[in-house]
Amino acid sequence: MPAMRPAVLTEMVLIVTVEVLILYCLSRILFVLGLQSVAGRGQGGGWWVRWLRLPGNFVHELSHALGYVLFGFRVKRFEVTVTDPKGRGLCQPGKPWSPLASPWLATAAAALAPMLVGVLFLDGLAVLLGIGLVRAGNGMEAGALSFLIGTVRKTLLALDRESWRTYLFLYLGFSIGAEMAPSDTDFRRSLVPVTLVSLLVVGITLYLGLGHPASAAWKWYSTVTVQALRWLFSVLALAVVATAIVAAIVALPGLLWRLLRRPFDAKPSRRR
Repeated sequence: MPAMRPAVLTEMVLIVTVEVLILYCLSRILFVLGLQSVAGRGQGGGWWVRWLRLPGNFVHELSHALGYVLFGFRVKRFEVTVTDPKGRGLCQPGKPWSPLASPWLATAAAALAPMLVGVLFLDGLAVLLGIGLVRAGNGMEAGALSFLIGTVRKTLLALDRESWRTYLFLYLGFSIGAEMAPSDTDFRRSLVPVTLVSLLVVGITLYLGLGHPASAAWKWYSTVTVQALRWLFSVLALAVVATAIVAAIVALPGLLWRLLRRPFDAKPSRRR
């Protein structure tokens, strides 16, 4: 089997990157047009918003905790929306349990973890509740975008509107999907590590793929990378479909609600 060409491998990396960006945008749409639209002025948006956020916020903070623990740190404090006085949720690292622990790497891993762990939770929920989301398989090299758009449309039409599982999945998909995107703090913490890792992958690809295309190292590297990218594309595609379905249902009502409540949210001017 001949080794894959660097251009094809690069294209696959770009496809997965676009999936991540789409998922990030969908998550922000769910958070802004969903959660923030119904949140009141109270601390954390009010108690019912805290409970609405709870499943997704638990997954979000659990992801942070896994990132810290896997990279050598204990968790000092763990709060979710209903236990945090501010209603936001919190995961605070403690002392390292490993002598090789790096605060820089652990912070970056914890910041990025909610996206991947949230995707895996959505994947598991679809299987557990029997929601018929079409999986990508190994056909990511051709028609990835059309696959995603077509799958969202087909899944929306095929949803069983008489099953409680459908509505439970939509609620959990909404809650988890809205909490998947990294916060502004998480984004800043992960920016440098992600950039460095991306440059490293590009460097290895160019060095081996262009400089040593017939080497055993390139054949092994390209094979392992392609398998990882295909797996990533498959689980990300399912998460994109799940969050896109929820966003399609939530976005328009959420936008209308924000527009309708805007005059009432405006602070009245004080009389002199």
